[in-house]
Amino acid sequence: MRVLLRPSPQVNAAVLGIIGRALTLYEVQLHAFVVLANRMSMLLTPRNARQLSRFMGYVKGNMAKIIGGMHDWYGPLWHSRYRTVEIADAAMEEARLRHLLASCCAEGLVASPRQWPGASCVSALLDGTPLTGVWLDRHTLPSAGRSADDFMSGVCFDHYPVSLTPLPSWRRWSEARRRAKCREMVAGIEAEFAARKRYALPAFRGTGSSERHWAPTGSAYALE
Repeated sequence: MRVLLRPSPQVNAAVLGIIGRALTLYEVQLHAFVVLANRMSMLLTPRNARQLSRFMGYVKGNMAKIIGGMHDWYGPLWHSRYRTVEIADAAMEEARLRHLLASCCAEGLVASPRQWPGASCVSALLDGTPLTGVWLDRHTLPSAGRSADDFMSGVCFDHYPVSLTPLPSWRRWSEARRRAKCREMVAGIEAEFAARKRYALPAFRGTGSSERHWAPTGSAYALE
C-alpha cells in the first residue's frame, strides 16, 4: 500500500470520520485501532461475517477514495484484502490489544504508542479523550488536479464520533480499571522498545497490509 495515510491533521480527521460513519451505519463493536502510514489494524466484534465484510468494505473503500483524493491519487490504495484473526479467549484479546498498541513502535517509528501522530485509539483508551472525525461528502470532493492545500475548499462535511467498546473480557471492569490496564500495557511497550532503541520518525516502513481482529457473536476479532 502507498503511504497516503501518512499522519496530518487533515488525513487524521478524515480517517476518523470514515471510521465513525462506518460504525454508525454498521454497528460493529470497535475495541481498538491504529492507522499507520501504509496499513491499519483493528480489534473489533461484529454480529456476523456479513456485517464485518460490509464494515471493512465501507472503511477501506472510502479511505481509498477520500484519502487518495487528498493526495491527487485515484488508483488503488490497498494491495490486498484485509486479514482476519479470530480471538479465542481473554488472554488472546489482551495479547492482540498489546500487539496493536505496539505496532507503531515495532515499525521503528516512535518510542511510545503515545507519540504516534496518526489516527489511533491510544488517547481514548488511556485518558478517555473523545475521538471525533470529519466525514467528507464524496459528491462534493474536487476532481483530479487540485493541490492538497485547497482540497478541502468547497467540500461538504459532517462530524462523527468514534466510540470504542470494551473488550468482551473487560466489559464488567470499571472504566478506571480498564484505563489502568491499558496504561500498564503501554508502559511495558515503552520499556521494551527503550531497550531496543530502534525508532526513527518519520522513516515510515511496513508490510503494506491491513489487519483487523474480530470474533463471532460475543467474541472479538483482529483485522490487518
